Amino acid sequence: MGAGLGFTGNGMAALGALGVEEAVRAAGHLAPHAGYQDPSGRWLLRIPEARSDPRAITTVCGIHRQRLHATLRQAAEAAGAELVTGTEVTAVRPGDPGGEPAAVTWRASTGEHTCEAGLVVAADGVRSTVRTQLFPDARPRYAGSTSWRAVISDTAFEGRLVEVWGPGTEFGALRVGDGEVYWYGEFVHPEGASFADELAAARSHFAGWAPWIRAMLAATIASQLMRHDVYHLPGGCPS
Repeated sequence: MGAGLGFTGNGMAALGALGVEEAVRAAGHLAPHAGYQDPSGRWLLRIPEARSDPRAITTVCGIHRQRLHATLRQAAEAAGAELVTGTEVTAVRPGDPGGEPAAVTWRASTGEHTCEAGLVVAADGVRSTVRTQLFPDARPRYAGSTSWRAVISDTAFEGRLVEVWGPGTEFGALRVGDGEVYWYGEFVHPEGASFADELAAARSHFAGWAPWIRAMLAATIASQLMRHDVYHLPGGCPS
């Protein structure tokens, strides 16, 4: 969620299968998981650091979403993929194995287009148009919490992934590049919340938390901050 991403071991293995693991690693920042704190900054669980092994199970690769997109796009173009952007998928025909191929219809500035395909991958988010076409009863549901996120300039944060658990609230921070830190603050709240001043609300919510958390909020400017409700897909899809 947000502009910062953290790839754990299974995610890096998937990138490795695509042949882009090293490129993504070079564009991001390897961050061992430091562990979990309470709101005061007291360690609940501290994970020993393993600097000598970048493939350790506790190591996370933090990366800015824009750099990830750029890396994957470059790899796709190098593999000969034709990329079509600025479009909206309007319909999907699933097709039959060994029979009629799948087909995707999309709308662009040049009109409506349809393309047959041997494989369709639905990677268009929790409100997926593709999934809705194939499984109309599988709909996202509000998870009960909303989340602030920001990527800020920071050279003091050590870079290891730290997660903090408090009453109805979770905070986390992860370095995603040299001088760049991604933080998130997720908290239980009714759906569709609206705050007149999001940054002031975030600073107020975490006012009593550890000094390093308050320092991150103080270093955040309004244009860097975003907040969205969190949704999930209960039960997944039937197949």
